[in-house]
Amino acid sequence: MTDLTEYPSGDEQRNELDDATVSRVRLGVLRVARRIRQDAVDATLTPSQQSTIVMLDRFGAMTLGELAQRESVRPPSLTRTVTPLVRSGLLSRHEQPGSRRVVVELTDAGRIAAIQIHSRRDAWLTERMAALSDEERDALYAVAPVLERLLEG
Repeated sequence: MTDLTEYPSGDEQRNELDDATVSRVRLGVLRVARRIRQDAVDATLTPSQQSTIVMLDRFGAMTLGELAQRESVRPPSLTRTVTPLVRSGLLSRHEQPGSRRVVVELTDAGRIAAIQIHSRRDAWLTERMAALSDEERDALYAVAPVLERLLEG
């Protein structure tokens, strides 16, 4: 594993978009996101099922095609993820009126599952952040709007 402290910092780093800096940010963000998903798990749902629930919680009801696109999976893969969620009562599915397109949405139980997924992930991150120094936490608070801005582009 790369030691993140070996990269330059301070003034020499501020205006540089060198490959090492970009890779460092990318790897850090990806590793944290992966750890949140892996360590804050619900043993009853697969990672794909949790992702589907979170996506529907965030964006609301959508067609299977839209959901497959947002999840970056092929529709048959998504169907294999959605079917057990419908059977377990976490999602409902219905055809759009006048169309054969299938829409999926969270049920009340699905909304509760989404809250639980978010709570577990927040608890994991809270525990990790509590172990940081005040300065490190301040740095994370300062970077949050920057990360959100990256998602806008």
